[in-house]
Amino acid sequence: MFELSSAIQAAEEMIITPGPMVFPPIVFGLLTLVILVALVGLTFSFRNMSAAHTEHNKVIQAEPVGHPGQPIIESGHSAH
Repeated sequence: MFELSSAIQAAEEMIITPGPMVFPPIVFGLLTLVILVALVGLTFSFRNMSAAHTEHNKVIQAEPVGHPGQPIIESGHSAH
């Protein structure tokens, strides 16, 4: 039968040593910060894009679509 005390003893003897890091930890943090700032800049560059394309910024009402074989029931509202 499996004894719990031998498993605990084996776990106490296990020594985990991390391998060498390529860069110091601060470099990973700064690299992440630079990537996030670049993504924020990319997102910020797309602000107010509707004003840049004035000919296509109107809302176009979509045509009503029903299920196949089912009639489209009009709501009674006029599109004027």
